[in-house]
Amino acid sequence: MSRISIEGSDEFKERTTEALNLLEEKDPVNFRRLNRHIKKIVESQNGGFVDIQERVFYESLHRLDDNAAMYAACMAHETAHLVLTDRFGLDWYDEDRIPISWIKHERVAYGTELRSLKRIDPENPRVEKLKAMISDPIAIPGRILRDLENTLKADPNCPAETRIQILEDIQRKIAHYNFSKYGPAGLGYT
Repeated sequence: MSRISIEGSDEFKERTTEALNLLEEKDPVNFRRLNRHIKKIVESQNGGFVDIQERVFYESLHRLDDNAAMYAACMAHETAHLVLTDRFGLDWYDEDRIPISWIKHERVAYGTELRSLKRIDPENPRVEKLKAMISDPIAIPGRILRDLENTLKADPNCPAETRIQILEDIQRKIAHYNFSKYGPAGLGYT
């Protein structure tokens, strides 16, 4: 039984409860992690992220299809970020404010999502997409760069030339970083 509060429309609450029940039944390790680290799941316009300080997972109804398995695995993904922060003290940025640790976070989180989805629904088409993304050394950094660029574009205090400089600096640093040294993606089941 989940102790997490759910805030949003009735449809959002119903779909979230369905995903939580599926996670509890098929992937109890990640269900326990979720209950330990997340206080609340909230419906929002921009979903698919976790507030590390507040322990709130934000999700948007328009991002959810009728696939409870994928939603449950996404919950495992977001919980992995909290586990990395709490247990290992892994912050998002390195000393130069470059999101190298963000890439480490995402590598582990996508690996956790993959393991969870394989436990819940091994025939789900997203399983192969996640495997391909994790095995491609450019996919996760590229996705993060796109997310960061969109965030910077939305910031009215970030002029275009500053945004371009920030992204170029990050691209240069990522191009010379060896991500394979972090081993297999995903949180272990120990």
